Amino acid sequence: MELEFTGERIIPSMPISYGVIEHLHRYAVAREFCGGRTVLDIASGEGYGASLLAAVAAFVYGIDISPDVVDQARAKYNAPNLSFLVGDATAIPIDDRSMDVITCFETIEHLEEHEEVFAEFCRILKPTGLVILSTPESSIYHRQDPDNKFHRKEISQTQLKTLVNSHFRYACYFTQTFVMGSLISAITNDFSKMQYYNGSFSEIREGLCEHGRFNQPFFNLVICSNDYNTLNRVSANSLFCGYQVYKNEVDELRNELDEVRHRLVSSRSYRLGNFLLAPFNIIKNGLGCARTMLSRTK
Repeated sequence: MELEFTGERIIPSMPISYGVIEHLHRYAVAREFCGGRTVLDIASGEGYGASLLAAVAAFVYGIDISPDVVDQARAKYNAPNLSFLVGDATAIPIDDRSMDVITCFETIEHLEEHEEVFAEFCRILKPTGLVILSTPESSIYHRQDPDNKFHRKEISQTQLKTLVNSHFRYACYFTQTFVMGSLISAITNDFSKMQYYNGSFSEIREGLCEHGRFNQPFFNLVICSNDYNTLNRVSANSLFCGYQVYKNEVDELRNELDEVRHRLVSSRSYRLGNFLLAPFNIIKNGLGCARTMLSRTK
């Protein structure tokens, strides 16, 4: 049985417009750091992210505050190197200095105790460990969803930097933008900076044209550590192509439409309707033929 969509927690069957591609992109980036390592996925929810990380990691712990959600994740994802635990981000049930990587995506905005969460990160990380964290950019996200009952403390990019710098010596910061796919790009002034354009046959303009959720840096992402060499593998820019996700959803919709069409055609009312309309269709077709013959004789 799949989890019910509440408006916040991602589930695989939900429409892509709710942030599916952005979440998959974050886990794709995180996998680059998880090969052969011990990983903790905070607020693991349905479990798909922890499962994706477990495909490359030595061992992955998924932690969520909801016992029911943890039970369903355990039932659905049962790899030998994957374990789901009930726990709070402010009191993580993991031993000191035991984790190589912590992923924490779209979580801290649900809590007010940000300092406590980061203190827990520092407690359970190994000296060379790292955190990969994302959270909505408050100045943009709040305009789109000002009454999100699940969010207790949204923060800006500046506030995120202050929080991270008080606990970690090194950090790389990124923005994440939904561009019919997902783009994560570094906030830098060097030659790795990406140039953006949009336009048509009539005009090309520099920059991205904002439209609803599209082309705005909705999310901030940070990769941080107390070990400088740990961040050497960070890529400045990455793109997650959403084609396969779109195709899967379109195929599912097409299958549902075909099923409805099949039920309609095979229904008794449809057959009865065709039977009752048959004489009228014969008359209609006959009149059509007569008009055609008359027009030819003129």
